[in-house]
Amino acid sequence: MAKYSYTAVVEQDEDGVYISSCPAVPGCHSNGETYEEAVKNLKEAIQLYIEARQSLGEPIPLEKESSGHGFSRAANSTNGERL
Repeated sequence: MAKYSYTAVVEQDEDGVYISSCPAVPGCHSNGETYEEAVKNLKEAIQLYIEARQSLGEPIPLEKESSGHGFSRAANSTNGERL
């Protein structure tokens, strides 16, 4: 399987649950009790999405590279992390 790199956005909601999404992959969202779990779950969701698209012969969405894709792990903020 080819390697793909995407930016993850992780936010902590008012109940303390971490919500993760991938803007480059439409509809790809997940969550977790911890930041790490939310990222791990999102990686799995992205992998399944890519596998499904490949099995259907559909193109895989690619993310445009951007300069400076650092992230902060501050609670209640939006974080970008390369997956």
